[in-house]
Amino acid sequence: MRPKGLREIKTAQGIPGRARGSSREQAVAELARLEHERARLQRELNVWRQNQQRTDDQLRRVEERLSTLQGVLAEEPDATPRPAPRRPAPRPATNDDDPNSSWSSVALEY
Repeated sequence: MRPKGLREIKTAQGIPGRARGSSREQAVAELARLEHERARLQRELNVWRQNQQRTDDQLRRVEERLSTLQGVLAEEPDATPRPAPRRPAPRPATNDDDPNSSWSSVALEY
């Protein structure tokens, strides 16, 4: 396994210390560190499995939808005609000679 950083590179000074703990306190500290690492990795594995399950469910739903759509497209088209698209009602014809025909008149008294 390749070192990830400078702290993981083995040097002549660090090799004897890493070979085995020189005291009970160091062994207990390493045991605690490894237990924490195991718990972290277990949590990470659980999250990964949940994500994998969710992704499998999504993939299954997409595949079901794809097969449904392919079945619909493989069928012959229906003989029923499609309704014509709706168009807005035509605007009433205006008198182009009168420039104010599009304006409404309002009586204003003072």
